[in-house]
Amino acid sequence: MSSKKNQFFEWGPVLSRQAPITMVVGARGLGKTYGLRKACIEQFLKKGVCFVEVSRFKSEQKQVQRGYFDRVGQEFPGVEFEVRGSEGFVWRGKTTEKGKKIWERICYFVSLTELQTTKKRTFDRVKNILFDEAVIDRSDRFHRYLPNEWELLAGLIDSCSRERGDSELHPQLFLLGNAVDLSNPFFQRIGLMEAPQTGYHWYLKKLFLLVVPEASEYSRSKEEETLAGRMLAGTAAGQAANWNTFSTEFDGVIAQKPSSARFEVGLLWKGEEFGLWFDDHEGRYYVTSKIPRGGKTLALSIGQVAVNIPLVQKNASFLKSIVSLASIDGLRFESLGLRSQFFTACGLLNLL
Repeated sequence: MSSKKNQFFEWGPVLSRQAPITMVVGARGLGKTYGLRKACIEQFLKKGVCFVEVSRFKSEQKQVQRGYFDRVGQEFPGVEFEVRGSEGFVWRGKTTEKGKKIWERICYFVSLTELQTTKKRTFDRVKNILFDEAVIDRSDRFHRYLPNEWELLAGLIDSCSRERGDSELHPQLFLLGNAVDLSNPFFQRIGLMEAPQTGYHWYLKKLFLLVVPEASEYSRSKEEETLAGRMLAGTAAGQAANWNTFSTEFDGVIAQKPSSARFEVGLLWKGEEFGLWFDDHEGRYYVTSKIPRGGKTLALSIGQVAVNIPLVQKNASFLKSIVSLASIDGLRFESLGLRSQFFTACGLLNLL
């Protein structure tokens, strides 16, 4: 095995910047998750501050809880870890007068799809909020981003933190992901339109810190010395998995609509707008984030919650035909974020 020098991600320089929101996108297996869990445990043992582990769905939450401390717990000899229900506990050798172990709560497990239930839970001394796998792998056909995911995270932070009190407990959100594509709600929120360079990048007036690690010795050893790395070597998937390279798969579908395009119809979906324009010269549809005033619109949802089922069923054939144009290079979007929103909505409406 190659030298371990510079193989795994170092959290020290990142944590020293104390960003309210930190997103780290790096090659799979770089040690991002392991290192952050270790840092959060260390903070608890030193300062008594707890953390929250976030999943999108309840089913994912259960998978994360299983064996959560098994590996990282070995870093702390003399400390025992245990998961009970949706909370994690540690035992540091303290007992009652009767010899019963005194367990301390260290973390909470929550899912974004159960935010309403989360609001009813009591959280104590929470500082760090961890959201692993925040960027969904392009090859994953079974998961999608949730509508208004950024807003859901804000609501979750508001429910589990009390930042108007002790300054030591001002919350910090950590988003972890693999560098697979630009089409995700977090890059959309910070306005990132192209693959970022390696290093540290501040957005939203130093609210959001994006960290893109350099390709390390780990990347080289993974590609040369592991079975999975060798299988993917020389492929686009290998560039993402081994070398932290962003996909350029959608470069050709991002374009501004030409002046010759005419407005066809607007789609309204849970507060989002999609304007459909057709250009006769190119024979393509263009999707924009704004609908011209007075233009024909179809409200595919009722407010922020319910699907407008009768209207969707009535226009299902037309909507599916628009979606199908993507497979024959007949659809363009003004941004990657808009493309992600559009197909997320179509997936929830069973139009894919």
